[in-house]
Amino acid sequence: MKNITPILVTAFFDIGRDSFKTNPRKIDKYFNDFKLWAGIKNDLVVFTSNVFKDRVLEIRKKFNLESKTKIITIENIFSIRNDLFLKAKEISQNYFFKNYRYRSDALSSIAEYDHLMFLKAYFIYESSVIYPENTEIIWIDFGFNHGNDYFINSNEFNFEIKSINKNKIWVFSLDNLDELINLPTFRIIQTLKDYIMGSIFFVPSTLAEWYWKEIQNSYHEIINLGLIDDDQSITFHLFKKYRHNFEFSISNWFQPLTLISGEKLSHNDNYNKNISYFSKLKKKFRLLLKKIRYAIIIFRSYEK
Repeated sequence: MKNITPILVTAFFDIGRDSFKTNPRKIDKYFNDFKLWAGIKNDLVVFTSNVFKDRVLEIRKKFNLESKTKIITIENIFSIRNDLFLKAKEISQNYFFKNYRYRSDALSSIAEYDHLMFLKAYFIYESSVIYPENTEIIWIDFGFNHGNDYFINSNEFNFEIKSINKNKIWVFSLDNLDELINLPTFRIIQTLKDYIMGSIFFVPSTLAEWYWKEIQNSYHEIINLGLIDDDQSITFHLFKKYRHNFEFSISNWFQPLTLISGEKLSHNDNYNKNISYFSKLKKKFRLLLKKIRYAIIIFRSYEK
């Protein structure tokens, strides 16, 4: 592959998350998170609605990077594969789906959130069309790092990511994905376990169109099972089907940026330790609640 500079791709759309009962996040919080990494010097494609266009550009201007920023406005993201969104919306309100998951109020049980996450592959593909001469694309979440939670020094984000030189999709995981290749997708969706991290990953443009096509097919397969989930489970479903098109590295949350960039960035050493500890506690508690809920359902069925 050519020794070129990768382009970064991200997106921000207001799907009403500030009013979500689970993991609410305000618009200002997203933009504060964006400020952390907006100084990275690579060309950046941002998909957003027209109301946020100037705000995004103003942040990049502070780093003298407005000329390396391309903003694509979309006013209705739910018009893109609206058929899948409508089916997902119906599933999200289904009693059996809600009670199937370990958490009925999970963020990834919200159809609007899942649709936006699903569209990452679309944004990547469209960027490959906009930059046909570029062969490397890096997706990074607009709210990456969740506001100095892991990386703690925004002044260090003044570098340029160099060529990745890979011809496969490069994803990052908390576990060895090859050891989990036979894990059923429906089980992943039920347990809400994170395997592939969706916050940052690499796609060679030669696979961008394929990736978008197959993500659609994978999501359609999941929806046909009466299930929905975010991009992380959809991508893992795709990974299992087409292992040869993927490469993975085991990493902690947010740390993949250091692997992709090669930069040594100041970070909070306790962040992932705290995440791991509390995740285990919450998982045990949710499993207990799930068992209790099932017992109540069975008991009521006998009462009838």
